[in-house]
Amino acid sequence: MQEHAVRSSRASTIAIDQHAESVAMRALGVSTGETRSAKFAGCPTADDMVEWAATGAVT
Repeated sequence: MQEHAVRSSRASTIAIDQHAESVAMRALGVSTGETRSAKFAGCPTADDMVEWAATGAVT
């Protein structure tokens, strides 16, 4: 697997765990180690998840 250096202090890694009746998301601030998470019940739209990623991701 190719490795890449992070050259931003605002980079986040986001994980999505999809289940039959929920979606869990977790963000990791690469430079700070801070984490945030969210759980969506039912069937969230892609827009719901993108909005959380844009506002809920850590810096």
